[in-house]
Amino acid sequence: MFPRFGNGISCSLLICTTLVTGCATSIGIRDPSKTAMMAAAASGDTGRAKELIAQGTEVNFTDRGLSPLGVAIIGGHLATARALLDGGATADLELEDGNRALTIAARQGNVEAVKLLLSFKTDPRAKNRSGETALQLAAWDGHATLVQPLIAAGADPNSRDASDTTPLLAAAGREKVEAVKALIQAGADVNAGGLKSGVTPLLLAAGSGHVNTVRALLAAGADANATASGVTALRIAAAMGNALMVKDLVAAGARINDRDSQGRTALTLARQGKHSDVVKILQAAGATE
Repeated sequence: MFPRFGNGISCSLLICTTLVTGCATSIGIRDPSKTAMMAAAASGDTGRAKELIAQGTEVNFTDRGLSPLGVAIIGGHLATARALLDGGATADLELEDGNRALTIAARQGNVEAVKLLLSFKTDPRAKNRSGETALQLAAWDGHATLVQPLIAAGADPNSRDASDTTPLLAAAGREKVEAVKALIQAGADVNAGGLKSGVTPLLLAAGSGHVNTVRALLAAGADANATASGVTALRIAAAMGNALMVKDLVAAGARINDRDSQGRTALTLARQGKHSDVVKILQAAGATE
């Protein structure tokens, strides 16, 4: 159901691993000074990076999809990254896959790197070629601590990528509960549908069996009766035999006798699945077939 996020970043990580293990001279750069700069960035050799900058070595170039700044961020070398930024590295330099240093740092969950880049006025709303922002990538991996600084810098909590996915959908679909809560607090729309089908975060969480995420969404006012393609969260939970989720949805006001396109209620689906505990819960709430 979900697209794979950050594939370009994963490729960049592999390239960086090659750099760190000492293969910088074979990555395709013919300029010795640039090769040296990439090696310094990959190893976190801040002193060497400063020397090269003082000698006039270019800092805003890419090789195989990475810049010196991107390499330093991937390696977690913040002192080197700061030296590069102080030496003229463009915080928003777009890499070959459309990612920037900020999206790399966000995918890693590196709070200090994100704050560093934001202090150099990198654009928190910038998107890669898949339409993903730093906030979406952070949400996908459940990096809740990145939500506040990105939002404070101007990130859009309701942005959409090329697959029509919002940050909240990304977090809800992978049971990243703390990220879900942080996004809601930051103003994410709990009822915004997406994935080109209108599926809401609640429906996505229900379909993934994520009880705690469902609870967080309901507590924030998610519509317990939202539908997408004729499906409701209650019927999903009943069909899956998820008694805890059924209880939560019923308590939140889910209509227990709604029918799908085949005339089935939540009770019908629970019976078909032989989920006796769910049948009892629904009957106690007044469910009929």
